[in-house]
Amino acid sequence: MEALGYIEQDSKPRAYKTNTMREAFSKCEKVLEKMRKVNNSHILFKPPSQNSKSLNEIMTDYLDLSMIEKNLKEGIYASSFQFISDVRKVFQKALRYIEPDHITGKVVSDMSLIFEAFVKEIEQLPVRELSGKPNSGGDK
Repeated sequence: MEALGYIEQDSKPRAYKTNTMREAFSKCEKVLEKMRKVNNSHILFKPPSQNSKSLNEIMTDYLDLSMIEKNLKEGIYASSFQFISDVRKVFQKALRYIEPDHITGKVVSDMSLIFEAFVKEIEQLPVRELSGKPNSGGDK
């Protein structure tokens, strides 16, 4: 489990290897909370309706924000970069099936703007510390 960026301590909360990793994952949780507050955000936190025209295609490699939230809480992500990648997949897939001028398209767009502002914050954190790997000594 140490390779995933945290150290398992029986049933106690996970201990992240660095303060920067703890900060990054805390920001991941906060951005999900912020996105959840957007009006009609529930559309990306649950599976599509059974009446969806493209349901079979949408359900291929299906992912929604509640699944990402669960993965985050369970420590599935080795880094915040995996979290970022998954959230972007949700937005990309949603925009593939939703007209941008439709109300739902606006919701996805608003949530994406909130998310990308968050990504800029994460990008400011030291990458070496986000990976949880010690400095190899060769690059100072």
